[in-house]
Amino acid sequence: MNFQRSIILALFCLLSLPVHAELKKWVDNKGQIHYGDKIPPQYLRKEHQIINREGVVIKDIPAAKTEAQLLQERRQVRLDKIAAEKKRLQDFKDKVLLDTYTLESDLLKARNERLSTFTSLIDLTDTIIKSNQEQLERLLKRKSEFERFQKELPVHMKEQEKILRQQIVSNRGYVKDQKSERQKIVVQFERDLTRFLFLKEQQHHREMELKRRRLERQRLEDELYGITNP
Repeated sequence: MNFQRSIILALFCLLSLPVHAELKKWVDNKGQIHYGDKIPPQYLRKEHQIINREGVVIKDIPAAKTEAQLLQERRQVRLDKIAAEKKRLQDFKDKVLLDTYTLESDLLKARNERLSTFTSLIDLTDTIIKSNQEQLERLLKRKSEFERFQKELPVHMKEQEKILRQQIVSNRGYVKDQKSERQKIVVQFERDLTRFLFLKEQQHHREMELKRRRLERQRLEDELYGITNP
């Protein structure tokens, strides 16, 4: 009965509208359909429609988004921007990788050269540390002789001991840092090699697909040529 009244009211409203007027259609909290030239304030943010004098829907107005929905949309926009920036950086790195190395062996050669540099620096520093330790041992031996005869250790020997100890500590720290950097190089090159092989495989697949399409196109052209020119 309520539905019939709504239809009758709608027809009455449509017939009474001016030629170019529009009518609003909305549903209340009880599920009842209403028609009118103005929507009550409490339903303005809900889904509704605009219909013309002939009763044809000319525009659907979706329900206004909640704060949670708007927050989620803003969060998604930020996530999309972050993803786009990551892709841009990855594409740039991929281009540099492919432009720098042609073959897998080129990348391995570059890795070995980098590692060789670090290894040489570490070996050289280890040699210096060993030399400093030997000097320190000789100095400490002389120091013990002074102490045995209860003689004051000369100032220059005290200073030399201090310098040697500082050099040993400093060089050990340097070796530790270089080993850490060398390990980073190993990890980075492993990642680059994996990525390089993946990109090369993709490149190969693209080339094979282009070749397949060219052959297929040639086959179709040959068939067409054979049909039109028996």
